[in-house]
Amino acid sequence: PPFGSMFLSYSLKRAGFKVKIFDEQFENSNKLYSLVKKHNPLWVGFSVMTGPSITNSLKLSKKIKEINPNIKIVWGGPHPTLLPKNTLKHRLIDIIVIAEGERTVVDLTKTLKNSKDLIEVKGIGYKKENNIILNPPREYITDWDNEVGLDWEGVNIRKLIDPQFGGRYNKLSFITSRGCPFRCSFCWNLEANNRKWRGWSAKRVIEEIKTLIPYGINYIVLEDDNF
Repeated sequence: PPFGSMFLSYSLKRAGFKVKIFDEQFENSNKLYSLVKKHNPLWVGFSVMTGPSITNSLKLSKKIKEINPNIKIVWGGPHPTLLPKNTLKHRLIDIIVIAEGERTVVDLTKTLKNSKDLIEVKGIGYKKENNIILNPPREYITDWDNEVGLDWEGVNIRKLIDPQFGGRYNKLSFITSRGCPFRCSFCWNLEANNRKWRGWSAKRVIEEIKTLIPYGINYIVLEDDNF
């Protein structure tokens, strides 16, 4: 599942915004372009890891700018978090979200909708008069039970199910927490989560899993950085 997008979509929908998750695992890029033409969104966001996803995200960003140069291109995820200034140097990228994004994207969307100054939005970087500006970081969410959720309605769960053992088990990946207290040199957690762990209570995890059972899921793989 595209967990990054699902976490953000949940927060944006709770704040009253309309969101469409585009999952390139199953949807052709032409579908994305037609959605952009039809809905003329405030911004289009990409969750980007260092590596091949940069090239692909730039390709999609370029096409979106050709459709409508006024649409803001927003990048988040590991790459912009680790290399914010380097990312913003690219002409196609307008704004980056650094580290945790749930509160940030809601604040950013309200600011863009009301045509206010981005200087007030914590946790982002942007360009102003060809200058790269990195705003102060945003506080981490600690009350996961009341603030954080996954927008399962925004994705096609049945396509995300991975049959196992001849179809006897329907597997789905799942995340219940964020962060890790250790300091592995290769891991983005050092920068993104400051070695802090946060997550749902056991009760909330069970509630989330119950919403998935009607889809026939009986095999869950926990993808937490530190479960």
